[in-house]
Amino acid sequence: MLLRFDNDARGSLRVGQVLPGHKNDLQLELSGRKASLRWRQEKQNELWIGRHDAANSIVTKDPALLSLGALPYAHLPAGHQEGWADAFANVIRDIYDAIRSGSAVPRPSTLCTFADATRTAFVLEAMLASAAAGGVWTDVPDDV
Repeated sequence: MLLRFDNDARGSLRVGQVLPGHKNDLQLELSGRKASLRWRQEKQNELWIGRHDAANSIVTKDPALLSLGALPYAHLPAGHQEGWADAFANVIRDIYDAIRSGSAVPRPSTLCTFADATRTAFVLEAMLASAAAGGVWTDVPDDV
């Protein structure tokens, strides 16, 4: 899927559930003019950084280097693998904490709202409409 954002940024999304050799190979990549970042679920404790003007590098998870916002999601010291089950438990913890606190604290960014889910449904509907029309650009409604 090709994406065009309101600020004129461009993007792409590629999804394949049954690709040979890729077990749970969720990959997220952001590519900009100066650098690219890639994270792979199968190597969840590594962040690849690609650059034009310097050597590419891999940064490994180290709680001592995390921001205060990310620190609660790392439970093991550097060198120990955390994985899918840990990430799932982190989100469940955020859900319970949000329920316990009510509206006393801001909602963690790991939790979606009904508006987020509605927006996701709008995006999926636009993807289906685009495919049905032969791959034409299809706007996603702004009103959620």
